[in-house]
Amino acid sequence: MNQAATQDSAVAITAAHIVPVQGEPFDGTILLHGGRIAAVGTAVTIPPDTTVIDARGGWVLPGFVDAHTHLGVHEEAEGWAGRDTNELTDPVTAAVRALDAINPADIGFDDALSGVDQVVRGDDLLSSSPRQAYLGELLGYPQPVYAHVPLALKHEGKRLAKRDGAVTLAELGAERAFALISESLGWPATDIAGLLDRFDPTRLPREPWTYQPV
Repeated sequence: MNQAATQDSAVAITAAHIVPVQGEPFDGTILLHGGRIAAVGTAVTIPPDTTVIDARGGWVLPGFVDAHTHLGVHEEAEGWAGRDTNELTDPVTAAVRALDAINPADIGFDDALSGVDQVVRGDDLLSSSPRQAYLGELLGYPQPVYAHVPLALKHEGKRLAKRDGAVTLAELGAERAFALISESLGWPATDIAGLLDRFDPTRLPREPWTYQPV
């Protein structure tokens, strides 16, 4: 689709099978103006000088919203073979086609359907919380409680990310990984019980923690 057409004039997508945000799918027309949906229906009036796209035989999915999820695409417990994602983060990724990569048997779907009411993540995602909460509200989902904690950084001061590869449980070992986690919290412990005994969310560090490789 011509970008200038979507921004400066009206665009009508006709004869499409449309899946709306609410209601049952139907065959009809979507009218866009300035890049936004202006009308959807079976009898939409198309203004003069509108760019018309005949979508006969195709589907249009304005009701499908993906709030940047990895479910079924970056699979849990699957290893490298199930990592079919990138890191181009956007609150709505309608242009991304995950159909060829999704695994409907991913156990992450079971986790999501069981109900998520608390989310703990890095404070670099704090600014994303309002728009994600807004999208969830529009879709009718209950809002989780968010907690944002300081990041773990590499020794050069950049975010420690999974793409760094070398910082994995398999390479660190469970004992070393546990020691690093408890050290990052500011109260070293030798086992889970000791860590839980001392855990106090009000004492969580407010500054990033830097990983120093051995």
